[in-house]
This record gives sequence, C-alpha cells and structure tokens, in this order.
Amino acid sequence: MFIMADRNHSGHYIYCQTCGHRGNCIGAQLDQQKLQKLNELVSRSEPFHIKDMLFSAGDNFSSLYAIRTGSVKTYTISSDGTKQITGFHFPGSLLGLDAMVENKHASYAQALETAMVCQIPLAKVLAELPEIEENLVSLMSRAINKIHKHSLAVSQHSAEKRVINFILSLSKVFQQLGLSASEFLLTMSKVEIGNYNGLSPETVSRVFSKLQKNHRIELKGKLLKLNRL
Repeated sequence: MFIMADRNHSGHYIYCQTCGHRGNCIGAQLDQQKLQKLNELVSRSEPFHIKDMLFSAGDNFSSLYAIRTGSVKTYTISSDGTKQITGFHFPGSLLGLDAMVENKHASYAQALETAMVCQIPLAKVLAELPEIEENLVSLMSRAINKIHKHSLAVSQHSAEKRVINFILSLSKVFQQLGLSASEFLLTMSKVEIGNYNGLSPETVSRVFSKLQKNHRIELKGKLLKLNRL
C-alpha cells in the first residue's frame, strides 16, 4: 500500500517540504511551492523489513528510492553466482540512479533492518519539474565519485586500514544524521563488511579483535563503540 504522506515516530506526517534529508534528494534546490508538487508525486510505502527486497536486478526501472529510516545494502550477482556488495545506504541516500540509462536495475537492494523509503516516479517528476535534472546529474556524479574512491582504497590500503576507514565512514554518516558518531549499531555482518572491502570474514574478525585488544573499539553484539581510531 502506498500513501502520499505518513507519520514518523513522533506521530508527525512526513512531507518533502519538511523532510530533514531533502538536501540529499532530487528536490534539494526546489522552492516550497515546487516541493509541494514533488510531494504530491512521491509515494511512501509500508516499511521494508530485514531481508525484504526494494528491487532486484532485471526489474524495470520506474522509481528512485530515497531512504528515510533504516539501512539497505546493494549488491550484484555475477554470471557464476558471485555476490559483490556495492554499498551500504542510510537515511538520505538515493537508490536506483544506476538504472536510469538502460531503464532496468542492474543490482539488488535489500533491507538490513526495518526501513522506510520514498518512491520517486522519475518520469512523472521530470515531466512536472524538469529543473531537477541538474540536481540529478550532481547526485549521479557524487555516486560515481564515491564508488571510485572506494575502489581506490580497496586496491591500495591494508586490511586494517580498510576496516578502520569503513568504521570511520559509518561514524561520519551517523554524525551527519545527528546521531552518536562514537557509538552505533552495525546492521551489516562481518561477512558483508569483508565482501564490500575485499577481505575475507576471517580477516575482518582478526582486525576487529586487534582493535578491541588495543582498546581502540568496543564491540558488544552489534553495538560498536569507538574509543580512539
């Protein structure tokens, strides 16, 4: 079921005009009147729960997915069945940009926990608000740059440096969301962290153990606390 506006945890309705993540979305440069038009076009789904698929490779592209709450992983599966995680995405992230060229999704997006998203029907939005095209180009450029920087880091850095950089990147995300930058939940497994960073699960576990032994982090279940990274 899709609705035009729904409630957040405090019971208030969510609108594009008041969304705290709109600076990272396609309507970042729109005035209030045009944000109202965007809000009328956007659909907001029931929550996606852990392991639910937002979209799969081969699905026809119709909408971009803006994450409002929760976290999502994206991944590809090669012809020989090898899975490669391409990213972990948090509130403010926009998914589906890579499907715009061929109008088909080339990757999978799966919820790592309960997640709320906005579905943005791109063709309708562009027809009504053509000025967002410039912002779309900027968002695509930012996404490509992020992938390039990550690929470079994986090819050049040691295992320990890769894990530390990954942890620090999560810390930065949570800080930007107004949450604690030093204590947060890991919604992804060590297997997934390793896959994304080009490391075996055993290597990731060894690095985490070393960081804990040196009192640089504390890990209790999925709760990670940073002491001095």
